[in-house]
Parts: sequence; structure tokens; C-alpha cells
Amino acid sequence: MPKKKKSGDDLVLEHISNVIEEMKSIADNIDMEVDNIKRFANEVVGIFATDSRYIKDQLLLLAQRVAELEKMAYEFSEKRKKKE
Repeated sequence: MPKKKKSGDDLVLEHISNVIEEMKSIADNIDMEVDNIKRFANEVVGIFATDSRYIKDQLLLLAQRVAELEKMAYEFSEKRKKKE
């Protein structure tokens, strides 16, 4: 059985349909890329927040140790003054 020839309107509609499908595919790919970028950015922010908390905790510990050393130095100097 011979193939039925498509009319001009059918060809135009088929072409438009193909273009729309291609545009949908491009949009889906862009959407996936945006999701990947969001996921990466969230991971980076999470790592930065964790590192920042760790650094803050370490700085607080350092400040406590410095305060203890200052107190010890003050007590030591007071004892020396009393001996003199």
C-alpha cells in the first residue's frame, strides 16, 4: 500500500510539534542543571557553616585559655609583689 502523502498543513504541524518537543527537552535539561547548581551551592554553604562553627568554637576555646593564662599571670605577679 503506498504511503499517504502529507498535506502542507500536516507537515507544518509536525514541524511545530518537533520544535515544541525540542524546546521541552532543552527546558528539562536546563531545569536539571539549575537543580545541580542549587544542590552544589547548598553543599558549599553547609560546609562553610560547619567550618565556621568549628572555627568559632576553636576561637572561644583559645579565648578561654588566654583568659586562664592572664589570670595565672596576674596571680603570679601578685604573689611576687607580696614576697618583695
